[in-house]
Amino acid sequence: MINKCIVIILTILLSSLSFGQHTPFFQNYSLAEFGAGNKNWGISVAESGEVYVANDKGLLEFDGVKWDFYQLPNKTIIRSVLAHKDSIFTGSYEEFGYWKKNLKGNLIYTSLSNIKDTKESTAEEFWQIIHHKEAVLFRSFSSLYIFKNGKIKRIIPESNVLSCDIINDEIYLSTVRHGIFVLKEEVLFPKIDNSVLIDARVVSITEYLDKLFIATALKGCFIYDVSNKILTPWRADINSVLKAQQLNSFKMLPTGDMIFGTIKNGVYITDNDGAEKYHINKENGLLNNTVLSLESAKKYCL
Repeated sequence: MINKCIVIILTILLSSLSFGQHTPFFQNYSLAEFGAGNKNWGISVAESGEVYVANDKGLLEFDGVKWDFYQLPNKTIIRSVLAHKDSIFTGSYEEFGYWKKNLKGNLIYTSLSNIKDTKESTAEEFWQIIHHKEAVLFRSFSSLYIFKNGKIKRIIPESNVLSCDIINDEIYLSTVRHGIFVLKEEVLFPKIDNSVLIDARVVSITEYLDKLFIATALKGCFIYDVSNKILTPWRADINSVLKAQQLNSFKMLPTGDMIFGTIKNGVYITDNDGAEKYHINKENGLLNNTVLSLESAKKYCL
């Protein structure tokens, strides 16, 4: 079990950070240490503390001391990962499923692709996995697959899917050109339709001060007032920085602090108002400025 207080950040190489009151300490893990492909695409932390990483070559497991590596039967790249209870769900190219440990402690893979409700080849890659109630959702750019009670249902939005988030126990689905939907009883209902969000590439939607915080890759962050349906740009100095550096991933901690991972200039950490607390990039030791995914442990020390 990993018992130190960490915030884990994934770039092309994996880094873990532990924040003190003044200067943040962070540790880089090199390719030579974890022994797999040179790109990590997703990351998830199990309740027991193990870290699981979706890697170019397969699945990485880190217990705080050593790394273990597992490959899919077809040895394809893994794009997404979710640790939930005793299962590790992963998404790949035209393939998704889960891993469980056998009596020897080794992970064994079970494919779910063969039970989906369509047998046609869709050339999909699965970039996100989330858990909601009794279901596990696998998101590609074109579809959402819902795994529940041993069956899989496919949902096809009107345009490409960019993100999937849980807010107030509802599933929000963001598309490229047709706005943001809420999924209810396996049916999509329009929720936010604003021309500003067309081609903005929504990264994440989060609850924020009784409103919604919508983070986009190309147009910065917005605040959406659900009651009057008004969308306004986030009035924080960091917002112009995020537009220029291309936001790619976002996490809001229970403390209210925000973590922004960018394509061009590493990680920005702010308070709840957007005031910058830390900026971590190659200039102060990060191995790469491109942050592909963010994850946080269950304990925090900001």
